[in-house]
Amino acid sequence: MKTCYRSREYFKISLLFIFGFLCGQQCWNQIRPSVDLDFKTCHKAAASNTLNNIRKKIATTGIRSDPPAKNSSKQSYVVTNPDDSEDNFLFIGIMTARKFLENRAFASSQTWVPRVPGKVVYFLGEGEEYTGPLNVVQLKGVKENDYPPQKKSFAMVDYMSQHFAKDYKWLIRADDDVYMKVDELVKFLKSINDTSPRYIGQPGFGKAIEAGKLGLAGAFCMGGPGVIMTPKVVMGVAPGLKDCLGLTVTGHEDTELGRCITINTGVQCTTAYEMKELFYQNYAELDLPNSSFKKDLGKDEIRAVTLHPVKEAPFVFRVDNFFNNLTLNNIVEKKDLLIAEMGELEKLINGKNVNTAKRFLVDSSQTFEDNRRVDTTIFRGKIC
Repeated sequence: MKTCYRSREYFKISLLFIFGFLCGQQCWNQIRPSVDLDFKTCHKAAASNTLNNIRKKIATTGIRSDPPAKNSSKQSYVVTNPDDSEDNFLFIGIMTARKFLENRAFASSQTWVPRVPGKVVYFLGEGEEYTGPLNVVQLKGVKENDYPPQKKSFAMVDYMSQHFAKDYKWLIRADDDVYMKVDELVKFLKSINDTSPRYIGQPGFGKAIEAGKLGLAGAFCMGGPGVIMTPKVVMGVAPGLKDCLGLTVTGHEDTELGRCITINTGVQCTTAYEMKELFYQNYAELDLPNSSFKKDLGKDEIRAVTLHPVKEAPFVFRVDNFFNNLTLNNIVEKKDLLIAEMGELEKLINGKNVNTAKRFLVDSSQTFEDNRRVDTTIFRGKIC
């Protein structure tokens, strides 16, 4: 009896072992493609999913590849703006004068201004009513040619606090001879918490001969490359602007605005070293007449998000063309990289040249590094 009982137990254990082995083998056959590093049994469905993911990556870069015309060997590409819906992200107030509306203001309106995800307004003093195509505000009680322009600057900030501060996440007080790389500026601002009081720009401390004479407790943001503020700073300084205007210490508009901001909000201009690079002041040509980045552009300009000054309108278009070419080259290289990977995945799906495809397959999830050499030769000639 005992021997018969043991035989039955062994038989049951053997059946369970065989059943478990068959189940395990079936499971292994199902999951093997995902762990087979040699791609010997690569599942077409898995490869197809990867290919679809890459196609989605191309779509998210903002590139649409249109099929070539019958008689053309070239493809056309349309770059789309992913931030078109962000109409309340950024407000920029540009301080200008009537004599610059048809040159500097027009040049900016045709280059970087349309890229701003928000609103741009040109501020003038009193005078003949403007009826042109630009978005202009004429400040009451402000003379057009007052210099230094503290009153115009303060009136512009006050106007921004009353009409725009509540509707935008960031506000910029800018000169009419600044050039802004809008996409990079927006990316920079999105990395910063806009719910706290922020006063951002290139920090200034005054010239050496002015040391101790500016009445500053810290740094002020230099007006040329642009002064960036959150709504809390704009609305916080507004009630004190009138008093600050009656207690000016210097003739520098940006110094006086910085002092007024610190007194009324307790916020000082950022002093991080990177701010000097991001908000770039062209000191090499600053004392030259009509300074406009006529020199070769290089790493300093490419690293910046704003450039100042560009006083001559033709050079605004020249600078804009330079950066547009860099952006286009970057996009095309990324596109070519993704298309190359799609081609290798097609080979894997069809089972052709598997070893070659595996060896040269590009991992598009890696960060794209821009190692191109910058050609600045187009900036060496004169503009006709």
